[in-house]
Amino acid sequence: MNAYIVMDRQAYTMNNSCKGGISLAKLSSCCKSTCPSIPFVYGALYGSTDTFPAAILNTPVNFVSSGPSIGLVADPGSNAIIIESFGVYEVNYSITNQNTTVGTGTGVIRYSIYVNGAELLASRCRTANRNQDFFQEDTLAKTILTTLNASDVVTLRPSLIESGSHAYFNPTLVVTKLPS
Repeated sequence: MNAYIVMDRQAYTMNNSCKGGISLAKLSSCCKSTCPSIPFVYGALYGSTDTFPAAILNTPVNFVSSGPSIGLVADPGSNAIIIESFGVYEVNYSITNQNTTVGTGTGVIRYSIYVNGAELLASRCRTANRNQDFFQEDTLAKTILTTLNASDVVTLRPSLIESGSHAYFNPTLVVTKLPS
């Protein structure tokens, strides 16, 4: 049985009918019309690892640089990833939150993905300062699948701050379109 896979932007045929296991063979240029077409669409934003911006309710997390991007716009100037084509996307984020006050309750904060200013409820991730420790740090991460349209604007924001003051560092936002 043959299957086609793509690695490093090269198409291969995978044959597992051999006694020795699975073998890979690079497809020749004459076979390109029979190869599956998998568009590569992805982008990433990265924040600072050595500054601690204040977490402000419903304000996009600050990103200072973009990673590699193809087929969408990763814009650290607007702290957003702008989608260029309809499809199902995997959206990943991670962020390290730091509670910067002590003795003010549990210090609950929640981060979420927003699309065009609307919170995606499935993307919520929260932490609480359980022991009311000054400078407690927690790393939060979440992965979701969601349908996005051309011109959608994806941001990461604090969606709840119940008490205390919070700062964050080392945020990452990665958006990848899944093959259809």
